[in-house]
Amino acid sequence: MRFAPVFLAFILLLSPALALADNASASESAAPPSVPQGAGPVAVKAVLANGSSPMGMPVTIIATTGGATATYRLITGREGALLLQLGDGDYQLSATLDDMATPGVDYASSVALSVPAERNLTLVFYPSGSVAASVLEGGKLVPGADLHVSCSSDWFDYSAINGASQRASEAGDFLFRALPTGTCVISASTQTSAGSVQVVLEQGKLASAQVEMKPKALALADIAMALGALAVVAALAYYLYSTGKAKPVQVAHAGEKAPASRKGRQNTRPKKMDARPAQHSEARAAAQHQASAFDAKSDKAAAVLGTLSEREADIVRFLMSSGGKSKRSTMQQRLLIPKTSLLRNLRSLERKNIVKLIPFGRNMVAELQRGLFE
Repeated sequence: MRFAPVFLAFILLLSPALALADNASASESAAPPSVPQGAGPVAVKAVLANGSSPMGMPVTIIATTGGATATYRLITGREGALLLQLGDGDYQLSATLDDMATPGVDYASSVALSVPAERNLTLVFYPSGSVAASVLEGGKLVPGADLHVSCSSDWFDYSAINGASQRASEAGDFLFRALPTGTCVISASTQTSAGSVQVVLEQGKLASAQVEMKPKALALADIAMALGALAVVAALAYYLYSTGKAKPVQVAHAGEKAPASRKGRQNTRPKKMDARPAQHSEARAAAQHQASAFDAKSDKAAAVLGTLSEREADIVRFLMSSGGKSKRSTMQQRLLIPKTSLLRNLRSLERKNIVKLIPFGRNMVAELQRGLFE
């Protein structure tokens, strides 16, 4: 019994060490979750396309969800670390990373994000440049012109960063904040005029350009209306001419009957006009106009095709030869492009505002933006 107090003292001294060992083994067996659970911030790591991490650079991030927009202006920390406070939802993030020593935006990025499923995000930034331009017609600035831009690369969604639709200001000028480096085609149009210009963008540089617009050719509907009016005028003129040539009725003398002239009766009847020649000429004019609107050898078509990859250019040429639009299944059969690859390239052309995709049952119809070619 004399050893009992000593044994109890030994157990009391040893119990904290045993508890510490149990806690350590439990913590080692329980691995931390790969994604933080529940509400909390979104951890973002900014990485440049060359693999380096920017530190101490100003970054602007626009988060859009369900029509609502939040703007974050932050400074990248060590290894490009950033922290965003976002509630649950699906977001489209558009970001720019800028070196204040350069006149243009140096890097841009765009990505889709779902919270809370994704709370750790790597944001890859690609080289970009900026464009300041003006719209002119006859040497005068054109306010409020509609603008479209198409670039040779789609590293990031530049339409989301600069806005899905752009208009020239009341002074006739505009600014694209961030576009991929390389060649871009900027097009401007109003109801009566259109024009385009090629711009070469360099990283961090601010390029300047002028879009010279010229009057548009007559639209197909205008040509058809004019031909229809001419056909009506021609029919009326022929009717008046044919009735004016009718022989006068001979007056019979007393006791005599007026001679009946079968030939005269035929001449007095108005002849029916055959509208088929006018219809044929109208159809020929419409076909010629449609073909000229999508002339692959024109300067505008060459400018657009010059910004595309080989497969995208093949798709655009096929649409041009098909009158400007075609079903996805038809393109897949004619061009022998796998469905997944064809859809990826069509989506890329849609982001560049060259093609409009229209759902058609389980299929879809791709239609060229005529303003870029007319």
